[in-house]
Amino acid sequence: MVGLQIFNLEIIMNKYTLLLLSFFLLTACNFKEGLKETGDAVQDGTQNAIEGLKEVPGAVSEASNKVEKEIRD
Repeated sequence: MVGLQIFNLEIIMNKYTLLLLSFFLLTACNFKEGLKETGDAVQDGTQNAIEGLKEVPGAVSEASNKVEKEIRD
């Protein structure tokens, strides 16, 4: 009888251990996917900032020309 109780306890512990391992594995996969999505968003934001900075010299030049024209007139 005692041997049967120990055997049942081992089965229960094995099931809980398997359940915990599955939970940690799923959590790790979700965390990894979240990091990838965050990295992609940062990369997109950086590319957008670079594209925006490419327009700055033209805008500064245009504003400078406009001010010079207003000063002359």
